[in-house]
Amino acid sequence: MDITKEILEIVNMTTELPQEDFDFILELLEHDEWGVAFETLCAAILEEGLPIAQETYTKLESLCHAMGMDKSDLLQIVPTQ
Repeated sequence: MDITKEILEIVNMTTELPQEDFDFILELLEHDEWGVAFETLCAAILEEGLPIAQETYTKLESLCHAMGMDKSDLLQIVPTQ
């Protein structure tokens, strides 16, 4: 699994992500900081109350599992119908 590619795909699916968060996540990925990029993405989704499609949530879940990340951040995100 190409983690950078997967995170970028999710970022691009999250159309209402603030530009500041988008830029910061890209910077983190440039430095191979995948875990921090993932946590930042989840935090932005939660803090901004961004709508997340079930497909995007499923990708987040898969990525979380592949990276061995704690699911606590992810459990607070509720996909839209």
